[in-house]
Amino acid sequence: MGPDIASIQLYPAPKKEKYSDILVRFAAPLLPPGSRQLNENAAIDTAAIAWNLALMEPAERAAAFKELMKYIPWLFRWSYKRKLHALIQRKESMFAEYNWPILGYQMTDEGETFRVEVQVGLRPSK
Repeated sequence: MGPDIASIQLYPAPKKEKYSDILVRFAAPLLPPGSRQLNENAAIDTAAIAWNLALMEPAERAAAFKELMKYIPWLFRWSYKRKLHALIQRKESMFAEYNWPILGYQMTDEGETFRVEVQVGLRPSK
């Protein structure tokens, strides 16, 4: 049998603005004018990681950083960590009201531009 309907907790849906638009605005400092698909993918990847790190409690974030840095080549760790810290500050200061974790995204190249579709978690963080 399925779950008891009375025990299911409902959360208000994310704000009316699409999370794909929010994520692209959030990633804007990483998206130079005229960048192409490879740069855009890297920027959105980095932005999504920073977004989710910003939703974590400090101790959990520190552990996640440590784990993440294992997968970043040594030569790039310092600059990548600096970029993530800057984005986390951007999230906390400019996008604090958006607290749904980003589970994934799909990017579609549309010639001169790109489209991003974002999947968010089942419930908000914090």
